[in-house]
Amino acid sequence: MKKLFVAVAITLLSSTSFAGTIDGGVAGNRAAVTAASDCTLLSEDVSLTVSKNVQLGYHCLASTNVIAVAGCHTNGLKAADGTSNTYYIASTKGGAAKTVSDAPCVLATTATKAATEAGVTVEEEEETP
Repeated sequence: MKKLFVAVAITLLSSTSFAGTIDGGVAGNRAAVTAASDCTLLSEDVSLTVSKNVQLGYHCLASTNVIAVAGCHTNGLKAADGTSNTYYIASTKGGAAKTVSDAPCVLATTATKAATEAGVTVEEEEETP
């Protein structure tokens, strides 16, 4: 699973602020990221697909020139508290994927973790359409 997030993060390169989520718990568990309009640093369009019960958030941010992804599995690894899932976070900053076990696995949290990894600040997020 770690390799999946690292591969997606390396594949994506961003020049605009663009974010999204993919819910692996419902049909249509995929998203298309268009190079020309969504992430202009992409050399080609990318299709993201997740497995059943995988929640994925991604964020492309021009000001930091970073694309980040964060994901978890709703039935995946749990922290010692028994309720927090393990999130895997990777970005085009490089290095190994990070793991964090601090919240239940939900889409909103994957989006927040991806945005934070990309370097989004509150002011930038408010300006994003």
